[in-house]
Amino acid sequence: MKELEFKHTIFVDDNNLGDEFVKHVNSIDLKRDFEQLNNFNELNEELGKLVCKELNKTFNEVKNKLNKKRFELLHSWIQKYFDHDWHQLHVHNPTDYSFIYFINCGKYSSPTTFYTPGHPYVIADPIHIKAKKGRCILFQGCVPHEVRPNNDCIRKVVSGNIKFIWL
Repeated sequence: MKELEFKHTIFVDDNNLGDEFVKHVNSIDLKRDFEQLNNFNELNEELGKLVCKELNKTFNEVKNKLNKKRFELLHSWIQKYFDHDWHQLHVHNPTDYSFIYFINCGKYSSPTTFYTPGHPYVIADPIHIKAKKGRCILFQGCVPHEVRPNNDCIRKVVSGNIKFIWL
């Protein structure tokens, strides 16, 4: 009997935060939406350049694991969570990858919870990835994920979408 399975890899890489990067992230004004503070609708080219510099090693390592030739950062933004802030269950563009990079967090910062694609119709145990300064999580955009209500006032991440390209 032949056995086939689907595989959705979540890459987790712990990095040392760069001072220049953190200083720039902390200088950007954020606006409150329903769930948390962010700058999702504000294009910030300097942030994008600094993300590529800061996470170049991580992005290249994933690019090589995926057997791709290059990567292109599509969009990046900042999210700041206060006590009880959250980010509802959502997905990104299913043909791209997404990332979450922890800039600040503490013992009580909420983890990011990932579900199998097809959730809630496809049932599997969720994966909870703990918040940790310098941690970068990369995953396919089709993977549902959320941040449940946060339990501190310091959780801050840079998130974004990235395309890994064959040519």
